[in-house]
Amino acid sequence: MYKFHLALDGWTSPLGQSLYAFIIITKDRKEIVHSIQNLSEESHTGIFLSEKIIEVIENVGGCEKFTGLVSDNAKTMVLAKNLVHQTYENIIPIHCISHHINLLTTDICKLEFAKSTLKKCMKLVRFFKTSHQANYHLRQEIVENMIQGGGLKSYCKTRWTTAWDCASSVLKCENILKKVN
Repeated sequence: MYKFHLALDGWTSPLGQSLYAFIIITKDRKEIVHSIQNLSEESHTGIFLSEKIIEVIENVGGCEKFTGLVSDNAKTMVLAKNLVHQTYENIIPIHCISHHINLLTTDICKLEFAKSTLKKCMKLVRFFKTSHQANYHLRQEIVENMIQGGGLKSYCKTRWTTAWDCASSVLKCENILKKVN
């Protein structure tokens, strides 16, 4: 008998659509996208989302193939997972650690030292992204000095790893940034 986890994540597309991905995670940690559904027409209540989750579970072959349900900690998702658990006691609601790390990192980035550091890093990134000539010289120095990981990276508030990527890219390029005019 297969034992999967079902992961669910929702987001808003650039077109304003409410999209939800239903991802099956195998026991050897492979991720298989079951479906991405546009749920824009519906109100995303816990009941509605639990019904969608149950549809996917039944589509895959039933509750006996699943042991866990993973999502963020939004109120409607918590309710949906609990409703699924009430229907199928063997499917345990699980909080997504990535979402917790994202919340923690977001809080850290609100601290003054982090905001100040990221602001300075982004000032450098924007300068080199908007100046073709400066960017050309920076790229040449990166190649000549064999800097791993490419050039400067931007910070985006909604992507928690980008705070690290941005600051790290500036540090990697620190010596060549001093050389570029």
